[in-house]
Amino acid sequence: MTDEAANWLAYLGKSPEESRFDQWLDSRRVYERPHRPEDDEAYSEDEGEAIRNARASEIEEVERLSIALIYVGARNYQRLFGEVESTGQFVLKQLALYAKGVQGYPGFASPLPFGIAFGQDAQTIRQVLGAPTATRALHGLVSDLWVREDFTINVSYIHADERLGILHVRRPHLYDLRMLGKLPCEHDAAAIDPNKLARRF
Repeated sequence: MTDEAANWLAYLGKSPEESRFDQWLDSRRVYERPHRPEDDEAYSEDEGEAIRNARASEIEEVERLSIALIYVGARNYQRLFGEVESTGQFVLKQLALYAKGVQGYPGFASPLPFGIAFGQDAQTIRQVLGAPTATRALHGLVSDLWVREDFTINVSYIHADERLGILHVRRPHLYDLRMLGKLPCEHDAAAIDPNKLARRF
């Protein structure tokens, strides 16, 4: 894995309030951080605006680097992913890397992780990563998903020839690990009443 990509991926599950992560962000001239509504400058005059600003702060799009940092509250992260490795209000849940031209971005300049590259077609990527766990439409784009023990990888294809344009990476959450057989299921599927489920959805 390349150093630049590896460094970004190393901070998945970490809080930007952690000194090493904070310094890494500063070294890449990424100065915005996620924050709570009560910490927003608009909070005293317009609580609704402060709430909107706080929600927007959880997705930091850095056009210059062609990345997006997707944060989530630490408590919500812990519920889905397990123990948080660092202290802080927010945790980096997911990293998105963009190819040149996607959303007007110049393109992530360093080589991608996992032995794949922007511009490759689905057949080439599947030869490298193996058969995907799932293929679906995501925000109007054909996407392949791989659930692995270390990372969950989502590849979105763009243009008419369906080439890799967006790469999303996160740590596997509890449901991913159960699907892989790495964690036991808490409930017996045979004991679930389908009629009760139907009433819930």
